[in-house]
Amino acid sequence: MSTETETPARSRRLIVLLPLLIFLALAGLFLTQLLSGRDTSEVPSALIGLPAPQTNLPALEGMDLPGLDSRQFAGKVTLVNVFASG
Repeated sequence: MSTETETPARSRRLIVLLPLLIFLALAGLFLTQLLSGRDTSEVPSALIGLPAPQTNLPALEGMDLPGLDSRQFAGKVTLVNVFASG
């Protein structure tokens, strides 16, 4: 009978300790990244230094707005929000 009562107590202890172990592992990972000395403001991108792709979008039906032609922005710094979140 003693082995039957130890198993639930052991599994209960594991259930309690598992989130703590996961938290400690993640905290250790984050701490090593913070202390690595890397410049976190630098965002790597495969598109840096390359021209923007040609984008020609027609006007929307029922809207009194022109379409988008990337030639309009040639030679200018432009940010186009393609996610429509703004």
